[in-house]
This record gives sequence, structure tokens and C-alpha cells, in this order.
Amino acid sequence: AEFLGDMNFIKGRKVGGELRGPHQVETPLGRFRIYSELELPIGEGVVLGIRPEDVQLYGEKPPSNSAVMAAVVNKQFLGNMTIYELQSNGVPFSARAAGRPALTLLSEEKLFAEFDPSWMHLFRSVRSGG
Repeated sequence: AEFLGDMNFIKGRKVGGELRGPHQVETPLGRFRIYSELELPIGEGVVLGIRPEDVQLYGEKPPSNSAVMAAVVNKQFLGNMTIYELQSNGVPFSARAAGRPALTLLSEEKLFAEFDPSWMHLFRSVRSGG
């Protein structure tokens, strides 16, 4: 999955859905419905991937079910873009906010991060050993 570039990886497990999707995946950040052609039985370990620019940030909780409260661990200001290093339920991830929206979040210690399942990629969990 590293060929995809800068990406957040979230471990999870398939808990429902059809063999070829849509897949119901439970993670420490919540449950997501992911469309994929991968054949995955229920109980299979998986990894969800989402690019930092596809994680939407809000100062207040949006109406979405796929938003979680996250603590700001670090911020890097890069001109018209801010890179946020965040953590929620023990899961570290990053988000990029471009333009004016980044300026409105500068003083926040906690934000809401929204993970749109349509921007997520589904991978099989890599198993070590045999």
C-alpha cells in the first residue's frame, strides 16, 4: 500500500457485509461501510487507508456519523496549508487543511475529524509469521 503515497492507515476487522462488499469494518475510530471488490470473510483483519487531504476537520461536531473527536498533537504551518497530527481513541493520523479553513482552526486543541468512507481504501491486513 505504500505506493499510494502519504496515507493514514487504520487497523480494523470486517464485521458484516457481503463477501465482495460492501464491507462493514469496525475500527477504533468507529464503524465504516466500505465498497471494495476484495473478497473478505467476516472476521478478517483489514486496514483502511485515507489520505490526509481527505480527512475533513471541523471546530464543532458535524452531523456526519463518520466524525470523531481528536486531540491535536502537533501543527505545521506551510503557507496556505496546515498539517495537523491528531490522535483519537489511541489512533494517530494526520490531516491537511488548505486555505482559510485552516486559519479558523489554529487555536483549537481538539477538533472533529470526518472520515468519508467514499475516500477510504480497503486493504487486507498483513500477517507476520505463518
